[in-house]
Amino acid sequence: MNGVLDFFPFNLPPGGPFLTFFLIAAVATLAGAIALRAVLTRRIIDVAPAADARRGTLWATPGNYRDAPGSIEPPRQLAIGWIPRGDELYAVAYLRRGIVGAANVIVTQAVAERVIAHDRNVEAWHVLGAARSPLMRAFVAQLAALTHGAASSEQVKYAAERAVEGSERALQAQLLEAGLIRSKARAGLYRRLVFAPVVLLEIVGVIRCVMLAALGRPFANLTSAMFLFGVIAAYAAMWGSFTSTLTRRYFAWIDDATRSLTSDVSSGRRLDSADVGLAVAVAGAGVLTPSLVLLAPILAGGSILDEGSISEGAAGIGTSAWWVARAGATAWLGGDGGRGGGDGGGSDLGGWGSDFGGLGGGCGGGGGGCGGGGGCS
Repeated sequence: MNGVLDFFPFNLPPGGPFLTFFLIAAVATLAGAIALRAVLTRRIIDVAPAADARRGTLWATPGNYRDAPGSIEPPRQLAIGWIPRGDELYAVAYLRRGIVGAANVIVTQAVAERVIAHDRNVEAWHVLGAARSPLMRAFVAQLAALTHGAASSEQVKYAAERAVEGSERALQAQLLEAGLIRSKARAGLYRRLVFAPVVLLEIVGVIRCVMLAALGRPFANLTSAMFLFGVIAAYAAMWGSFTSTLTRRYFAWIDDATRSLTSDVSSGRRLDSADVGLAVAVAGAGVLTPSLVLLAPILAGGSILDEGSISEGAAGIGTSAWWVARAGATAWLGGDGGRGGGDGGGSDLGGWGSDFGGLGGGCGGGGGGCGGGGGCS
């Protein structure tokens, strides 16, 4: 083996010595690449937006959750340390439960802000007020396109989901900016951190195979080892490529920060629109108090998404069709079929029924709304 490649590892004797070297190098290369990627991911891939110099208190609208005297206006971003508000609630709900989660926030806020109201005389919903946010306006437009006047609960639910579907790219852009989902470019970098050293070692193996072929020596064992190493390395490189490490930390923080709020909303002690919206965005529609039965027919069951389920440009995340397709893909790969569809098993509305009380503040509910005890005029 004299010549240009007469150096280690190419000058190892044919047979076992080089194969042993390759197997040891493969394990070391893959383990080292994965470890290095874990470090670099937190430093160069999953990077939160720069902290605002004004930070110092949690923020909320006056009189709402986490409000404090002298609270400062927060930056318009999703970040640890800031309670989400306004349109940010839709992004949080979408990140956790997809389209269904964001749609549930829309309908709870639409009822609370009296954009829509329920008429018990005809068991239908009416648009009463003007929507303030772009997503809420899209919801009202969808509702108007479905019906002229009264809308059924199913139409309200459908309109909310279609509104979120139309704004899915905008929600993803908001999450991308916050670092809570990975862009295609960052996902590609994440994969290359493992692929690059693996490809270098595979090139070494290919060169060795060419040398053995020139000498008329067999190299089937080496090619088998290279193939097995390539498959394992490809799986390791792809695994978690769209799963931002910031997401788990963000939800761990917000779950802890809103634990008391969620308990208060669930028990009926806090029913302010901002509080209910935040609780539904974080904990799901199942957190709502039984006194809010009027909302049950217009809320959809939604399962918590696995981390990395949302990727840049993806569509239909969290819908029943998406869960069915995901379950089919998981079953094809030998999995357990996933968590279950949005309207089936795993739904966070599984404990709801139709035996709850009325909705105070709605039309005909609990002494509130239009006419105190009846429908809307």
